[in-house]
Amino acid sequence: MESSTPTERLPEPLEDDLRWLRRISLPLRSAALALFLSFAVGVLAANFPPRWDDPSWYLSASVTLVNGATLPLMGLCLLQLVAFLERGLAIEQALLERARYLALWVALGFLLLLPVQAWTSWRVLELAAARDASQARLANRAFDRLDRLGHGDQAAPDLRRELEAIPGLRLPFDFFSQPVPEQRRKLRANASRGRTQVIEQAVARRNQRLLALARNWLRVPISCLGYAAAFGAFARRSGTSDRKSTRLNSSHA
Repeated sequence: MESSTPTERLPEPLEDDLRWLRRISLPLRSAALALFLSFAVGVLAANFPPRWDDPSWYLSASVTLVNGATLPLMGLCLLQLVAFLERGLAIEQALLERARYLALWVALGFLLLLPVQAWTSWRVLELAAARDASQARLANRAFDRLDRLGHGDQAAPDLRRELEAIPGLRLPFDFFSQPVPEQRRKLRANASRGRTQVIEQAVARRNQRLLALARNWLRVPISCLGYAAAFGAFARRSGTSDRKSTRLNSSHA
């Protein structure tokens, strides 16, 4: 007795695979290009316009690059998936080859961010310290004038005129209605208290900057090394995939 066999013709496996692979690889390529474009636009928008003479701009740009590096990394993952799906097929590999060199240059770029961050961090601290010192000198000059007026013997009109000539000085609205001795006492007290506040504010700002830079140094250099290794691995992996594809094509031929 003859066994029953299906009468309908099954699709050719190779033809069906080709159709399925071509259908899914094109959207993956488009998604990878969209991730690359989103990363580039985000970095340019966050750091525009460029300030080449400002060290803090370089520091901010390096942080932006590290924060957004996941996008091109995901794009390379998609291209690696495309390379896997298109292995052995006669499909143009130019995009994957460009991605290989892109990954190599990006890996070198993340390594170069390490000395850039070291230099910019030092320059930011140096410029901020110089700015704080300049502001402290200006404030201390104003407090010295207050102290001299507090120990002087000017008449009330002269005292008021000299106080109004001090830039940025703010006095209580009822200050000039008080007796002159009381005004002088408050001027001396404000001068002493102001010098102390200038020192405390300078120390607080310096500590905040050091803390922010320390946090960046704990995160950004380690991230740079990790991304450099990841992109370098993708560059090497792409070359391996290309060689495998070439050997597979030769065997099919």
